[in-house]
This record gives sequence, C-alpha cells and structure tokens, in this order.
Amino acid sequence: MIFKFNGEGEKTYVISVELGLGEVKSLLRMYDGLHDHIEVYYENDDLTKYYSINNLNMIRSISTEVKMKKALVELGDQINSESFEFDTSSYSRGIKKIDVFYIVHTIASLLSHDELSDGNKFVLDQYTKSLITEVAHVYDIERQEARGIVFDYLKCA
Repeated sequence: MIFKFNGEGEKTYVISVELGLGEVKSLLRMYDGLHDHIEVYYENDDLTKYYSINNLNMIRSISTEVKMKKALVELGDQINSESFEFDTSSYSRGIKKIDVFYIVHTIASLLSHDELSDGNKFVLDQYTKSLITEVAHVYDIERQEARGIVFDYLKCA
C-alpha cells in the first residue's frame, strides 16, 4: 500500500477499522530500507502505533471525496438490490480490509441477512463506525452530521 505523505505543515491521515482516524507522524526508516515503519497517532485513544510498511493491512489511506461519494452511492444501490451477493474471494488479499469499497460491500452484505451472529454484529458495528469516521474526515464535517449521511444511505435496509 502506498501512502502519499503531504507537504511540510500538512497532515497525512489514515483510517483503521479498529482505532478510527489516525495521523501519520513519521516514516521511520531503518538501516536496511526493508523494515521501515509508519508511526500513527490516534488522538481519540491517545495512542501511538507503529506499522511495518511490509504489513499495512490494518490501515488504509483516507478516500477522496469522489471515491467516498461513489462508495456511498454503491452502498445504497446494493442495499436496494434484490440480487446483491458479496463474494469476498473476488478481492485480493492486499486490499481486503483497507479498501472503502470492501467496507461498503461488507456492510451491505451483513445487512442482507435476517439474523447475525454476535461476531457479525461486531463487524457491522466496527465497519459502520469506520465509515462514519471516514465520511466526517473526507467531507470535513462533524461526526454527527457524517452519521446522518451514512444512515441516509442505510435507511433502506
């Protein structure tokens, strides 16, 4: 996964399903260049985590406004589709948990079930919160307003 580090004075953000919005503080380069790490600070939890650049499957870059709009429209379309069925095998391992479209597809898929296990309820809750956090950041709005936007797309479920 490639992160675009913003220029001097600009902040770079990533999103984690588990921890929410994080600010990339630095790229820690190791002597061999193979084991570099990204330092990410999560303000809500007052937590700093280090991710190996070789294993970034727990975080993703923040979506652009265009990509977010497309993902939200797709979410609404999938929820309204009688024939929607999400097959995780169509996603490569590299983007499985980090792509906003995977998040949207998973939410739609889980909402299509009549009953959910406790584990699936947890995943639905975490993915929905992650999407709300990302919408708030992408559109530079309050979390409550972002929640309203996401739930407007989910209201047909």
